[in-house]
Amino acid sequence: MKKFFAILMSALMILSCAAMMTVTSSAAPAEYTPEEAAKLTSFPEDTFKSYFQNPNQTEVVFNEDGSITFKGTWEADTTPLDPFVTFNYVMFLRRCVDKRLENVPTANDEYGAIAMKVKMDASIAGNFCLFLATGEETSISATTATYTPDYDAEGTGDFEYLIFDVEGFTDGIFNVMRLDWVNDLPSGSEDNVGASMTLYEICLYKDYDEALVACGIEVPTKPAESETEEAPESEKTSDSAAESASAAGSSAESAADDSKADEKDEEKKGGCGAVVISASALTVVMAASAAVVLKKKED
Repeated sequence: MKKFFAILMSALMILSCAAMMTVTSSAAPAEYTPEEAAKLTSFPEDTFKSYFQNPNQTEVVFNEDGSITFKGTWEADTTPLDPFVTFNYVMFLRRCVDKRLENVPTANDEYGAIAMKVKMDASIAGNFCLFLATGEETSISATTATYTPDYDAEGTGDFEYLIFDVEGFTDGIFNVMRLDWVNDLPSGSEDNVGASMTLYEICLYKDYDEALVACGIEVPTKPAESETEEAPESEKTSDSAAESASAAGSSAESAADDSKADEKDEEKKGGCGAVVISASALTVVMAASAAVVLKKKED
């Protein structure tokens, strides 16, 4: 009888181990190409649940359509208000793309913009902040680079985009993204208790303009430069002074010639007229000289 029970227990243990192996194999991580990893358009729970970590003041809900909803768990008097979720992107890359991290999306040389497709409540819109650790920085710290959206959501209730221009500020592998989905509100309030944000996509793009186009947003046009540049104000002043000096010089020469002719007439007549005319001519000459000196100083 004892032998029977021993054999029965052994058989049950074998069956139990086989069942565990079956469950483990069915839950094996999905395989993604680097291109697919750069354009995450769905977050199935069995694959991504372990990569969205350390929620703060947030309940993380994986939806059947592949989206993720972040629900606020704070109260009206919660201070400070700091809900966030950490996406361990490099762990996902290591397990689902390339365990050596040799063929995975990288910042700067490949991708310089991040776009997130979202729906969010109006009470929290415009307060998102992205903490992004790349390269040798493999975790979030006080020195981690932070980004606010260059293109922001307004909380319309429809699909919207958060687009971050990170080109030139990052390098190496995208390691960790901390999604501070309410970053600038000091405390909870009756207006934002129970607020939520739903994440549908995280996509990497070459640059900000490419991200705008891919998201169906019109790229702002840069104003065309004028073909003729207006001369600087200092040059205008110098030219004006030169013209004034030239005109004054011409007037002085003309006045001097007239003065000589008048002096001859007065010498014939006798009297004070010659002195008055000579003084007028001298005044004009002095004015011309002053204008010339002013131009030299400006030059």
